Amino acid sequence: MKIARKPYFNINEEPCLEQSVIVVADILGFSKKMEEAFNEGNQQNLLIKIHNSLSKALRNVHDPSGAKWYMKLYSDNLIVGYRFLDSGKGAFEIPQACHNIGHFQREMISNGFLIRGGIAIGSIHMSENMIFGQILEELKKAEDTANYPRVVLLDSAMNYLNTRPDIMNNDDILWKDVCDGVKFINYLYQLGVKNDIQREKEVQNHKQYIESGLVTYKSDGKVLQKYKWLANYHNRFCQRSGIYNDKSYMTTT
Repeated sequence: MKIARKPYFNINEEPCLEQSVIVVADILGFSKKMEEAFNEGNQQNLLIKIHNSLSKALRNVHDPSGAKWYMKLYSDNLIVGYRFLDSGKGAFEIPQACHNIGHFQREMISNGFLIRGGIAIGSIHMSENMIFGQILEELKKAEDTANYPRVVLLDSAMNYLNTRPDIMNNDDILWKDVCDGVKFINYLYQLGVKNDIQREKEVQNHKQYIESGLVTYKSDGKVLQKYKWLANYHNRFCQRSGIYNDKSYMTTT
């Protein structure tokens, strides 16, 4: 029986670089949440909440076989490498990465944590001891490029997909932002497979979370803009999915 080799190591068990789709993401406002929890004597409660939220959300990112992709979590940051295995040069791995990170993002926001990040395509090595590759320089820009609570395609991913129009040609997963033209993961798209009752319940929960943020941060212009972006994204999703009604719609003024 052939045993699949470990990602980012060759058949001689030497570390190697592999062409991959790489996702990097972080929890928005993590440092502030930590500071508030410390000042309020609530660090243990925050730890439990984050631990439980991540444990549930990461089930859709972690590869239990350890053969297909590699995940590394540190502090408030997550990086996942999906090495290209198929002859389609990413035809499976790129959609898989987008699907997994979208599910992760939706699970995390349902527990009160906003996710921001980026997706790149290039050569990388990932292991317990190190992450290595020139593509890391681009990944460092993910936070600034994303800005809002969104996971965006970085230049290398955009350029690669432009050469492979057969991959990710379904605009249900990737949307172009009407503000700056950046493509990002439509993390609510998976609600389309749920029945009407489940979908509307999750949409209402999503709406209530955003409305709470709009009120809480109304005096903090920088954070408020992030919740306004979420509100506009929410409205756009509701409109395109056919549930655009008075109960689902929200205003940002």
